[in-house]
Amino acid sequence: MKKFKFNLESVLKYRESSERQEKGVLSVMNAQLNGLLDELAKLNSDYGGTARELEEASGGGISIMEIRSKYAILENIAFYIAKKTEEIEEQKRHISRQTAVVTRAMRATKTMDRLKELRYKEYVKNENREQEKFIEEFVSQRQMSKKTI
Repeated sequence: MKKFKFNLESVLKYRESSERQEKGVLSVMNAQLNGLLDELAKLNSDYGGTARELEEASGGGISIMEIRSKYAILENIAFYIAKKTEEIEEQKRHISRQTAVVTRAMRATKTMDRLKELRYKEYVKNENREQEKFIEEFVSQRQMSKKTI
């Protein structure tokens, strides 16, 4: 029995490699998104802490300069929160596009896998036919040799 050889094996390997690469890119993008979300959480925490400080200090009688300073800090943090939120939304759009790329790559690989399976089934079927034919010929020859004796 000869060994099964899929004639499009190199294409399948290329598609599998491409799929792995695209999944790697998606993984990096998700890690970047997680980093951005962590930064946003820290900014929100800083904003909340500064707002509490301002509230506590205003009850104790602080100068207008200190109040203005705290408000400036709050505005600055709010600005960075808005910027970080925009970055997060942009990253989510990139991830969405990359997810579509990964899906297409997975579909292409799966198509080649199915084709390989079909070819393998055909191969097995043909091999079984050939073995049956060989056995029939062998039995037939054996019967013929018994008749001649």
